[in-house]
Amino acid sequence: MIRTIIVSAIALTLMSPGFAAEPAQSNRLFFGIKGGFMKPDGSNNDSAGNIGGVIGMPVAKLFSWEAELNATVFDGKVGTNNNWDINNVAGYAVFRTPGNVGFKAKGGLTYWDTPSNSDVDLSFGLGAGIRMGNSGMLDIEYTSISDTVDYISVGYLFNY
Repeated sequence: MIRTIIVSAIALTLMSPGFAAEPAQSNRLFFGIKGGFMKPDGSNNDSAGNIGGVIGMPVAKLFSWEAELNATVFDGKVGTNNNWDINNVAGYAVFRTPGNVGFKAKGGLTYWDTPSNSDVDLSFGLGAGIRMGNSGMLDIEYTSISDTVDYISVGYLFNY
């Protein structure tokens, strides 16, 4: 259900008149750090703590690309005694509304790897960006990494 909502929000956003191709406000490369919790499905499963890096660049007024790499810094639990960790690499097309506080929607592909499995999946996310002066933005996001893993994260983008 959540995946359907995210896909619908991204589709509506990308079809809006404000998405017309325009020159980028700033074609500067930006980079950032993020951290949060990757939660596997299941009520007996505990989240793993992850940190990561983000790099990207605006390509139109409201559109950019972003790539990110996330790695587990402390394991979660799956079931009663099994440690669980996940690492992923992802690339996204990102829509971001203007203003000091804005909406963010992203969609793309991610390669993820756990101790028992690895795969490439479609990945979607929603969030908010809070501008912090002229050269940075605080991002708060929910991202669906796969059908069975969600990522709640907070990050800071430099030179945005």
